[in-house]
Amino acid sequence: MQLFQPYHFRPLRFRGFGPLNRCLWILLGGVGFSLAGVAQPLPTPADPPPDPLSPSAPLPSAPFPSSVPADPPADPPADPPESEDHFSRQFLPHPLSPDLQESALTFQGRPIAPAQAAAMVQDLQRLIGQYESTLVAAGLMDPQFDQPMATLLARRSRPPGSEAAAPVQGDIQPAAQRQAQPMHPPYASTLLALESAKASLQIFQQQLQNQDYRSASQTWVKAKNLLLDHYPTNLQVSAPQIRAMWLDRGTIVQAKSAQDLEPLFDRMAQAGINVVFFETVNAGYPLYPSQVAPQQNPRVQGWDPLAAALALAHERSMELHAWVWVFAAGNRRHNRLLGLPDAYPGPVVADHPDWAITDPAGGLIEQMSGKVFLDPANPQVREYLHRLFAEIVSRYAVDGLQLDYIRYPFQNPAQGRDHGYSALARQAFAQQHGVDPITLRPGHRLWGAWTDFKVQQVDSFVEETAQLLKQVRPDLTLSAAVFPMEDAVRARTIQQNWPAWVQAGWVDLILPMTYATSLRELESMTQPLFEQKSQGPALLLPGLRLLHMPSYKTIGQVQYLQQSPSPGYALFAAAHFRSALASSLNRPRLRAEANPRLVLPHRQPFQAAWRDYQLLRREWNYWLLETSKDTTRTAAREDSQLQDWAKIADQLAVELEQLSTQPSVAHHRAASQSLQRLQHQLQTLETQLPPQILWQQRLQRLSALLRYGQRALLTLTTSSRHEAPGQ
Repeated sequence: MQLFQPYHFRPLRFRGFGPLNRCLWILLGGVGFSLAGVAQPLPTPADPPPDPLSPSAPLPSAPFPSSVPADPPADPPADPPESEDHFSRQFLPHPLSPDLQESALTFQGRPIAPAQAAAMVQDLQRLIGQYESTLVAAGLMDPQFDQPMATLLARRSRPPGSEAAAPVQGDIQPAAQRQAQPMHPPYASTLLALESAKASLQIFQQQLQNQDYRSASQTWVKAKNLLLDHYPTNLQVSAPQIRAMWLDRGTIVQAKSAQDLEPLFDRMAQAGINVVFFETVNAGYPLYPSQVAPQQNPRVQGWDPLAAALALAHERSMELHAWVWVFAAGNRRHNRLLGLPDAYPGPVVADHPDWAITDPAGGLIEQMSGKVFLDPANPQVREYLHRLFAEIVSRYAVDGLQLDYIRYPFQNPAQGRDHGYSALARQAFAQQHGVDPITLRPGHRLWGAWTDFKVQQVDSFVEETAQLLKQVRPDLTLSAAVFPMEDAVRARTIQQNWPAWVQAGWVDLILPMTYATSLRELESMTQPLFEQKSQGPALLLPGLRLLHMPSYKTIGQVQYLQQSPSPGYALFAAAHFRSALASSLNRPRLRAEANPRLVLPHRQPFQAAWRDYQLLRREWNYWLLETSKDTTRTAAREDSQLQDWAKIADQLAVELEQLSTQPSVAHHRAASQSLQRLQHQLQTLETQLPPQILWQQRLQRLSALLRYGQRALLTLTTSSRHEAPGQ
């Protein structure tokens, strides 16, 4: 059974019921507002190819460019973790077509090309689907859905007509039996906007057929704006999530004081961001006054951005993690911003030239990225970096440390691009294999051994870093920003073996940089990660790009991840984070000072699993209620399977609640075993439920939280890592 199927936010449909009728009736207190039959399903065209405007957009494979274009004198757009995007284009999925840009629309009556028309239809369809799914999720918060599943199954076995009698205590009343209540004005406008948008979609298609392109363009824009203006963000409900933001150097440099940073932190808080990755070391320069590094970034001298950001984050109940470049220690782009020569290797390598790795000809700068890399095989390099990291986590109450550029530079020996040589590395390899690696070429019997040697240097550094930081700060969260490419390609080109770090338990969070410009592209990038990488004791958080992304597309990607095995996401980056997106992502926030039940999955994984499961069981109860009158569902075998499912589901609820309030090895074992039985039961259920695949993905997320919690909580004796009951 394929457990991860592309999901395009179509509303859940149950046998004999419209996707929203009953749920919205419950949400609105019984008001007779039916959505059935308003808009018929429309054909879904293939995703349009994304627009390769962003430097982080993956592009078709092509020869490496011979030079890097000059940068503007001001700070360029923020680079994501791992910014050699021309390299990532070689290895990330090939986009299909340019993304739809509103600026390309014509209101002058010129024809709309068929591909663009199909893209416009699809964009509006998806926005409508996202809008509807948000309303469904909100309806599930009715307290009557919060009951054992066995209670709902008992209703199914009642004789016909018995539902007219008064319900027993704790029973759930069918929505149709509720007394109609006046429609709340905000809900009324939300539903009317949805109906209007559905009608506009049909009008838009008819206008295209009539070749009335000017009116069609206007109809499309008005319909999309109507949905965005009335998007029910105040109704959004989700499980505990890590909602992270990368705060980039360019944005930090532009701020001259803590006061300048404050509006950004307010905007992030408005959007529900609860973790900030603050760029702390970039191109060899710390953005704080360091006693270990040779020089603070000249553009922030005179103040301490890290201390200021830390205070702003904690005031808003956000975590702040120090984001550090590890082996990349010089940057041509940054040199130009500082008025330095392109050949300047950065402050660290300028003081210690023998700490860098080179190409076979001895060149320090990797020409395509314009960066200089430190030698992972050099003990002095490792000692320096460890002292720098220890300084950060000791002097500042950061909540975590994120490793970026935790790899070698990109290599493509077939095109004459090779890197990673140093006197120490060559000597160490020669001692092991009797050959100087600089003499090797692809195809040589020892070429793979040379690649493995470099992989081992990075792996061992991550292991040593994890051990050091846990000794200094046992409560610290260690994460890594990594490439999502296929394992063999990643090992061959950058020697980044992050699945091994996950399996070994060296990192707490792993953030694959899945910077997709369309939902389908994001699905293609994350599907193999969820299927293959989610079995280790670390939490996987996909990265989402913001550059050139309309707010509704970002919302769509976020909602997709809410139904995925991932417990959260990270947005790149603050430089592209606009107020419109902050408003769209806004939802009732959980603040520590106002709500002591604040839960972060990487801090309280067992409580996060329990709360996530409560929402999932509400969905199951909703399905049982919606199908309770379906007279075609009378097979005894089917009822028996449902009873077994309900029994295991209710047992898991009890065990997860126990684990969340009293973490122990015994409670973890019981919950894990029940979860495995439930996953198997759902797979073998003969009743075909449309959301089954999504439910399996949610159960995968629970498994990930339990695995992570076992390592992070039950294998540590430090009290600060344990969850206090009721917190």
